[in-house]
Amino acid sequence: MKKEEFIKQLAAQLRGLPSDERDEILADYEEYFEIGMLEGKTKQEISAGLGSPSTIAKELTLNSSIA
Repeated sequence: MKKEEFIKQLAAQLRGLPSDERDEILADYEEYFEIGMLEGKTKQEISAGLGSPSTIAKELTLNSSIA
């Protein structure tokens, strides 16, 4: 999965969170991609290593301050 698709899916899955919390999470994942690319990984390798946006969102939502 490409970075843009990964971030778009993650954002859609996080839509129930407050916007500031969602923006912070998305910025963190943007940074994961930047670091991975600096390490010579492809966007597809990085997204595969991060896991499913749906699974990530479920875990983050459960750990959210509003959960």
